[in-house]
Amino acid sequence: MEEAAKELGFQIGQLMVSTLFGFVLGCAPLLIADHKRQRGLGVGALLICTGAGYRLDLVGALVACAICTLAVVFLVKPKELPTGIPTVDHISAEP
Repeated sequence: MEEAAKELGFQIGQLMVSTLFGFVLGCAPLLIADHKRQRGLGVGALLICTGAGYRLDLVGALVACAICTLAVVFLVKPKELPTGIPTVDHISAEP
């Protein structure tokens, strides 16, 4: 009975670490997509990587991260800012 409890504890710990690893890896496509002003796509990639970490373990999360990051980098075009909205380049600290 004690051996089964140890095994269950190990499996739960491994599942938690794999999910956390997937979440951390999912932050890469999220940040890249946010830089391209495509935050919704980045959140989707984060969820995919987290789910892959949960279901497919560490290797699955790594593969999902690579696929999502490559998709965001090569297939997504940056959104243009609407005209009339000041950006950091247009704001000066001088009175």
